[in-house]
Amino acid sequence: MKQIKRFIATTILVLIFLPVIIPEKEEAILKLISNIRVGPYYLAPYYAVVIIILSIYGILFFLKIKYIRLKTIVLVLLISTLMSADFLRGNDFCIIFYAYLMWLIPFISGIVVLQLLGDEAGRIIHFLARISFFFISIQTIVFAFFPRISWIRESFKFGGVTLYRTITTIGPQTASAYIVIGLFVLAYITSGKSKYYLFDNVILILATLFSFTRGAILLLIFMMMCINIKKSGLKIRNWINILLVLLIFTMVFPTMLEIRKIQGFGRAGDIYRLERIEESYKYFTTLDTTKKILGIGFGMGYPRETDYLLNYNLNFFPLKSPHNLNLVLLVELGIVRFGILYLFIFYFLHIFKLIPEVFAYFLFTLIITFNTEVIFLYIQYNFVLILILVYTLHLVYRSKKVRKV
Repeated sequence: MKQIKRFIATTILVLIFLPVIIPEKEEAILKLISNIRVGPYYLAPYYAVVIIILSIYGILFFLKIKYIRLKTIVLVLLISTLMSADFLRGNDFCIIFYAYLMWLIPFISGIVVLQLLGDEAGRIIHFLARISFFFISIQTIVFAFFPRISWIRESFKFGGVTLYRTITTIGPQTASAYIVIGLFVLAYITSGKSKYYLFDNVILILATLFSFTRGAILLLIFMMMCINIKKSGLKIRNWINILLVLLIFTMVFPTMLEIRKIQGFGRAGDIYRLERIEESYKYFTTLDTTKKILGIGFGMGYPRETDYLLNYNLNFFPLKSPHNLNLVLLVELGIVRFGILYLFIFYFLHIFKLIPEVFAYFLFTLIITFNTEVIFLYIQYNFVLILILVYTLHLVYRSKKVRKV
């Protein structure tokens, strides 16, 4: 039985991590071939397999269960009530269901894997996270100098050297940079500080810099500062390290931005983002009072995975790439549910403060990433974030049990 559990859990994890290896175009072909659809969206065959495995496990689990804790019942009822507002008010059930599916697949997968394997899950997750971390990082660094021609997004000269901003097997460099940082944190919390920790940090810094993604660079810098201070306090040595990091940042970052603007990439992108943010805010102000309070429906404001929409009118979605996750969630969830979501987030931050790496990652993801990008609406990008969340909750719960004993 133990071997069967290990096989099922490992299969789920491998399928969840698989999009890291498969390029986006090939992944799109797989979706078309599989012909598995949820409303207007294609569903990748490996996610379909995960859903089947989770469904069978869920049925067997509930058949065996003898009692359910009151806290669990209350939590399930609360979440179901908050979600029901979308299905009762939304005008497309499948779009809403698909949007929730993008979050539920990695979340439930993480819980099931931990139930099947317990502490052994950390070793398997660490292995997959570390392999994925190096696979994406090496692509980011190498492709900056020697890109695949068909993957080039931008190019510019820096000190006489032509550098390229490309896509990787996980997607655009913007997504790759955030994924790399998340995978580093996930690999660390599942194994602790290893003898390769310094080497991993060097690879992380290089991959983030050569992604030329401003938000990710800021996220990494503030994470390093926060972790350094929380672990060692405000010692003179730490202040010197922080000043050195800031000095490098002030030298490299503005130069990179200026070069991108001269080449015509950064300026146009910035103007486009500001226009979309303004449009999104104006759209929210035009909503009636009920929709402002309860939202227009999760998934109804901004399309998930536009590459996998089949013959669907994108004008159906009112938001046009606002590059701001908070704004998207505010429109879709409304003021009340958006506020409740952030109450949960602040609670998680409170219990995560015992693990500096996780605390810093989530804190600056909220401050920087959620206010610049919307990538965490897509399953292949948010699975790292959710696995970090689930595994950290497991660590906190385990430490409480140990203290009680």
